[in-house]
Amino acid sequence: MHVGDRILAVNHIDIMNLHHGDIVNLIKDSGYSVTLSIGPPLGPEARPSGSNHLPASEWYEMVVTLVRQETGFGFRIVGGTEEGSQVSIGHIVPGGAADLDGRLCTGDEIVSVDNQSVLSTSHHHVVQLMGHAASNGRVTLGIRRRVPANQ
Repeated sequence: MHVGDRILAVNHIDIMNLHHGDIVNLIKDSGYSVTLSIGPPLGPEARPSGSNHLPASEWYEMVVTLVRQETGFGFRIVGGTEEGSQVSIGHIVPGGAADLDGRLCTGDEIVSVDNQSVLSTSHHHVVQLMGHAASNGRVTLGIRRRVPANQ
């Protein structure tokens, strides 16, 4: 394993559409031995050197607008240039705005916040943008999701 690698499966169970808490429980329930299927990072470090273009056939892109609830937008972010990765959705809060909307998934990369590009941006900067969006009561996210090669 390397920094930035993604866990794709735990004990041969695909985790791409599971909530963070469910994944943690799979690992905890494994006892003394766990089998992880690992994939390469999705961020800029996964691209060939000097390449900023991603083939459209490998990514699904969408725009999602969420209205802030009392508890927030209902997701946590991970990654950023500090970690050598693209900022992405790390956890969907059950019952939160993102969960109720149903379009975001753990691992989705955030490419824009309120029409401002956040490609190759720090975690801290995205948190600032999200804070500004929270004060406005809504956020519009540009999202990209890797499409498996067999689709």
